[in-house]
Amino acid sequence: MKAQKHKRSNNVLGASSRKGTSTPSSNPDQTKSESSFGFLFPGLLSIICCFPSIDGEFVFDDHETILNNPIVQGKIPIYEIVSRDYWGTRISSSLSHKSYRPFTTFTFWLNHQLHGNSPLGYHLVNIFLHFLVTYHIWKLTKRLTANRFTVQSTTLIFAVHPVHTEAVCNVTGRAELLMSLFFLIALQRYFADSLTFAQLVTYSSLSILSKEQGFMLPVLILFCDLLKFSRFSTKQKKFTYKIIPLISILGLLRLFINNFESPKFSKLDNLVAFIENPVMKWLSIGNLWLYNLYLLIFPISQCFDYSMGCIQPIEHLVDSRNLMILAPIPLLIYTIYKLHQVDQRLMLFGLLFGLLTFLPSSHLFLTVGFTIAERVLYLPSFAFCLLIALVAQKLNTRLRHQSLWALVALLTALSWQRSFDWRSEYSLYSSGLRVCSNNAKIHYNLGKILSQRGNSEKAEDEYEMALELNPNYEQAMNNLANIYESQGRFAEASKLLREAIRIRPNFATAWMNLGIAEMKLGNLEKSLIAFNNSLRYRPNSADCYFNLGNLYLEMKRNEEAVESWEKAIGFDESHEPSWINLLVHLDETGRCEEVARLNDRLIHLSHPSIHFQLGTCYGQLGHFVLSEKNLHKAIQLDPTNSLYYSNLGILYQRWNRLNDAKMAYQRALSLDKASVNAKENLRNVMKNRNLTG
Repeated sequence: MKAQKHKRSNNVLGASSRKGTSTPSSNPDQTKSESSFGFLFPGLLSIICCFPSIDGEFVFDDHETILNNPIVQGKIPIYEIVSRDYWGTRISSSLSHKSYRPFTTFTFWLNHQLHGNSPLGYHLVNIFLHFLVTYHIWKLTKRLTANRFTVQSTTLIFAVHPVHTEAVCNVTGRAELLMSLFFLIALQRYFADSLTFAQLVTYSSLSILSKEQGFMLPVLILFCDLLKFSRFSTKQKKFTYKIIPLISILGLLRLFINNFESPKFSKLDNLVAFIENPVMKWLSIGNLWLYNLYLLIFPISQCFDYSMGCIQPIEHLVDSRNLMILAPIPLLIYTIYKLHQVDQRLMLFGLLFGLLTFLPSSHLFLTVGFTIAERVLYLPSFAFCLLIALVAQKLNTRLRHQSLWALVALLTALSWQRSFDWRSEYSLYSSGLRVCSNNAKIHYNLGKILSQRGNSEKAEDEYEMALELNPNYEQAMNNLANIYESQGRFAEASKLLREAIRIRPNFATAWMNLGIAEMKLGNLEKSLIAFNNSLRYRPNSADCYFNLGNLYLEMKRNEEAVESWEKAIGFDESHEPSWINLLVHLDETGRCEEVARLNDRLIHLSHPSIHFQLGTCYGQLGHFVLSEKNLHKAIQLDPTNSLYYSNLGILYQRWNRLNDAKMAYQRALSLDKASVNAKENLRNVMKNRNLTG
C-alpha cells in the first residue's frame, strides 16, 4: 500500500476553522514574546526611515490644515469641526473642496492644545502612527498567511518604502495614517473572526472621518465575504447581508455632508479631468496609473506636486507613452503565472486590496484635486509589498534573503534621504524642481519662500518663470504684484492685479491688493471699489477691513475707519495691526478712556506697540502704575526701541521719579543718539535735580 502524500500550504486565507486542530503552547508568555519580537526590527525601521523629519517645519499644505485653520488655532469653537472641511472652510461654501476629515482635524486641535504651533509634537504623532500602521500590517499579514518570510518581507518593505514619506513627514498626511490605521485594525479583526457589525460601523466611521478613502473598508469586506476569503459562521453570514445597507447609508451621508455637490477643481489642480476627448482622457488616466506603479517600483525621483506641466496629458495616439501603458500587462501575466501554484487566493486578495483602496484616487469615478499624489499610495502600497514578497518567495532560500535585505537597505536609504527633503519648504520645493522643472506651481511656491526670506530679487525671478510656464497663473500674478508694491512699483502692480482679476473675477485677495495699490497711487475711489469687491467675495476678511480702515483714514472719514478696524477685530480678535491702528487713532483723538476700557481684551496680545499705546494712555489718564507695567511689557517685547524708553522717562518725570527718568532717557539715547526729545527731557531732568554727568 502506497503512503498517501499530503501537500501542505502555508496560506491560511480562507482556511476552515476546526476545533482541536491547534496545538497550544506549553508556555503562552514565551510564545507571545517570540511573536512580538518578530515585529521589533520592522517597527524600528519604520521610525528610523522618517526620523530626519522629526524637527522639520510645517510645509506645503500644513499652512492651510493647521496654521491657517480656525478650528485648529482655536479661533472658532471646536464644535464647528462638524461643519468645516479639512482646511477649515465651511463645507457648505462654494469655496470648499469638500474634503471632510473632522477626526484628523480633531487630532490637530489636540496637538495645538499641547504644543501650540511647534511642529515637533505633530511630527512625533505622525511617526508614531506610521509605527502603529506598520504593526497592523504585520498582524494582518500574519492572519493572511503562516509563511514567516512573506510576513516579514511584506512588513519590512511597507515600513521603509519611500513613497510613504509624504504621508508621514508632511503633517497633513496624517489623514492617510489615521484612515489606514482604522482600516487595517478592522480588516485584521475580520480575518481573526472577531469583527462584530458594531465594530465594523465604528472602524468604518473613524476611517471615513479621517479620510474619504476609508469608505472602501466595508466594500472590501463585502468582496472578501462574497469570495469567501474569511472563515464563515452562521452569525457572519447574517453579518454579510448588513454590509450593503451600510455602504448605501455611508454613501448617502457623504452626499448629505457635501450638500449633494461635487468638489470643484480647476485645470491647475488636475488637467486630466478637463480633457474633452474621451479617448485621450482614458489614455491620460492610464498613463497616470502607470506612473503610480512606477513610483512603487522605482521610488527614486519623488515630487510633492505633479501638476501644472509635470506630467503632460496625452493628446495624440502617436505618443510613446501609449505603448508604455501596455507594458505592465506581460509583467502582470508573468507574476500570476509564477504565483498560481503557490498562493492564488492570497495573490487575488492582494490585487483586490490594491485596486479597491486605490479606486477613489484613480480618476475613474471622482474628480480629484491632483494629478499624482504619493500620499494616496500609502494604504494601496500594502498590496504591492505583499505581491513583491510572494514573488520573492519563489526564489531559492539564500537568494531571496539576500535580495530582501538589499532591497530593504536601499529603500531605507531612499526614505531617509527623502525625509530630509521634507524638513523645510525650501528643500522640498528645490527637490521638486529636480524632478518637475516645468511645474509652474513649484516655481510659485519657491518664490513664496524666497520672498518670505527677504530675497525679493530671486522671488521675482521664480514668479516670472511660473508665469512663463503658465501665463494664466493668477496666484503668481498676485504675489508678483506684492513684490512690485514693496518696491514702490504701484502702477505695475495694479496692471498685474487687474489681469489676475480678469482671469478669476472672484479672487478676493487680488481685489484687496489692488485696493492697496490704487490707494498708494492716490486713486482713492478706485481703491474703495476694489476693497468692497474683495469683501463681496470674502466678507469675513480681517485683513481687508484693516486696509479699508486705512483708506477711510486717508479719506478723512475717521469714524468709518474706526468702524472698519473694529470689524476686523470682530472677525479676528488677535488681529494686531487693526488693534494698533485703532489704539493710535483713539490716542491721537484724545479718547484714552476708550483705550483703557479695552484693556481686558488686549492683555493676551504680545505685540509691543499695543502695550506701548496702553502705557501711553494710562499715563495720560494718571494711572501711573498701570502705565509703568505696560511700558515695561513693551520694552520686554522690543528692548531696542528708543521711543519706549523715552516715553517711560516722560512717565517717571511726571511721577517725580527723576532718577528713574534720567536712566530711561539715557537708555533711549544709547539706542538713538539723534533723539531730540530724549536729549531735551534729559537736560530738563538734570537741571531740575541739579545733577551733572
